[in-house]
Amino acid sequence: MGFFVWLCYTKMIMATKVREISPPIRKLYQAFLLGKRKSVKKEEENAIIVNEVVGAMALFYERIRNLMNDAEEHLFRKSSIERYLTRRFFFKSFSLREFRGKNGHDYEIDLYTEWSKTLISDLIRARYLPNKIIPESKIGELAWIMKKHHILRESLLSYVPQWYRKELNNFILNLLASEIEESLVKNEFLSAQVGSLYELLHGRVNIVSKVLTPEEKDIQLYIAVLKTILKADVGLLRYHLFLLYFPQWHTVRESDLQNIILHFVKGARQIDHEIGREINLLIVAKIKPFAVSYHVLREFSEEDPEEAYRQIQIPQEFKKKVGQVLDKHYRKVRLRLIRNVWRSVVYIFVTKMIVAFLLEFPYDLYVTHKVNYTALAINVFFPPFLMFLLTITVQISAKKNTEQVLLLLNKIIFKETLDAISLRIRPRVKWGFLLRNTFRIFYFAIYAIIFFVIIRILRQLEFNLVNIIIFIFFLFIISFFSMRIRILAKDMIIIPRKENIFTLILDVIGIPIVRAGRWLNNRLSRINIFIFFLDFFIEAPFKFFVTLIEGWTGYLKEKKEEVY
Repeated sequence: MGFFVWLCYTKMIMATKVREISPPIRKLYQAFLLGKRKSVKKEEENAIIVNEVVGAMALFYERIRNLMNDAEEHLFRKSSIERYLTRRFFFKSFSLREFRGKNGHDYEIDLYTEWSKTLISDLIRARYLPNKIIPESKIGELAWIMKKHHILRESLLSYVPQWYRKELNNFILNLLASEIEESLVKNEFLSAQVGSLYELLHGRVNIVSKVLTPEEKDIQLYIAVLKTILKADVGLLRYHLFLLYFPQWHTVRESDLQNIILHFVKGARQIDHEIGREINLLIVAKIKPFAVSYHVLREFSEEDPEEAYRQIQIPQEFKKKVGQVLDKHYRKVRLRLIRNVWRSVVYIFVTKMIVAFLLEFPYDLYVTHKVNYTALAINVFFPPFLMFLLTITVQISAKKNTEQVLLLLNKIIFKETLDAISLRIRPRVKWGFLLRNTFRIFYFAIYAIIFFVIIRILRQLEFNLVNIIIFIFFLFIISFFSMRIRILAKDMIIIPRKENIFTLILDVIGIPIVRAGRWLNNRLSRINIFIFFLDFFIEAPFKFFVTLIEGWTGYLKEKKEEVY
């Protein structure tokens, strides 16, 4: 019976026309196989171990802290590393005093060794890293990374202008956090996708621009690939572009840092210039379908790359597998929506509503001498209701999207259809002076009309000045968060949105409100006193308390072992 099944299977394979796999996909699967071997982790004897029970306390805090983190979920670990480093460097001058008395030692390496050990332990407790897996040798590796960045920073601060120092500090902090994360957790599958997609699109994406050089066009394509595959933020983009400008960075010795220091500021400012170019947003929009296709390939290849490579050459099996991967994703979308809505509502409530009520109540009590309960109720319940309404209405055309992804995957995978891929990207139209200013006047007129209508309605409800400001503030912020959540929910959708009169009206009304919300969120994120207080005066003592409890449990364990 087994022989008969094998014979039928062999005939089916022979009857199927063998199609040659394209070079980028062939290399991708070679990297997948290598990454699969590297990803098999075993408990090591000399691994860093934390107490699981004590770790639960840190995990609980981290989840609460992430409710107030407006970064993407995949960036939470890097954000945690950046918070830790910010606190440590802020109190660095005090920490150094502890090590200056150690004769015969590099006191800074001693300091950074302590920091590295604490950081790794914190990340393990928060479940960002696995317990009993990270070798102790990583402590020394991270200590050198920290010292390397410290030498770079101290050398540069002595001669850069005052106005650039804050930006320089942020740039180096981004590099340090990203390099530490990569040292601890290097995702071979994602790295392989970045290289493969760039190779696939290089030469097939025609960026029409008289301003950009060929090298700059390549950099813009690379930025777009990083944004679509890694969902990279500015910090991660800075790190990957920095490695392009200074490829020797990972292996550089202390004696060779001077050459990098001499060219660092020029390279950093060029990197930020490239990241800020508008053209990479247009490229991202064009190559998103390819990134989605690569994501599907990774999803069903991670478990068994060798078997997946066989399946992509058999049309029926491949079609079935793609459908399963996307169906699983569609089921997760609703759960992800609910989770993101909850996170955003709590974030807004904790960081913004507390401030709002501190202003609203005193104004009502001491200025107007009358509490408007209607205004209070609307300002309390309207934001979460609006968030729910704007996000729950997300619709996904699952069947059509799956068909489009499968069609594109077949173009990407096979050599004979790969050459059919060609993308032409033109910069946005540069309007003439008269037309551009006419559009600006019209755009600001829309703002004025929206404000007038909202204020008119609120005045009818007897809202006072502070009530109105708070309502408009939350309207803008909630609209921005809701739009971002809707975009995240459709990150695997490649079907263009259907344009009609209703979407046009929605854009005319919605875009000014969303843009105002983004502007407010960006400004408030920079001056969020509550978050600063939480990170420096609550998180730091809490982490110290957790470390103390873990040390105490370790001491008790030693005493218990002595009994036996």
